[in-house]
Amino acid sequence: MIAGDGEYDGAGLSLVLVARRTRQPSMVNLHDRQPIILDPAAYDAWLDAATPTSAAKDLLRRDLGAQLQFNRVDRQVNLSKNKGGEELIQPIDRIRPVS
Repeated sequence: MIAGDGEYDGAGLSLVLVARRTRQPSMVNLHDRQPIILDPAAYDAWLDAATPTSAAKDLLRRDLGAQLQFNRVDRQVNLSKNKGGEELIQPIDRIRPVS
């Protein structure tokens, strides 16, 4: 789960916030920002409106972003008309982070 927050107006979602952090070294080749990816053990507390702000901030420190792995995949993945299966997301090669 990507950490974030939303505001509902009764008719649907009207605002979404994605919590982000300074990128990890693994993201250098891909983007200048990185969403915070919550540990599954933190989901319930993050979604509970009764969780105190200080505790919610602590949950953000359990970011799993450093564990991300990136792989090149087939260009066919980018075609919205493509209804391919698992073969499209098989890694072609591992993207190595810049040191």
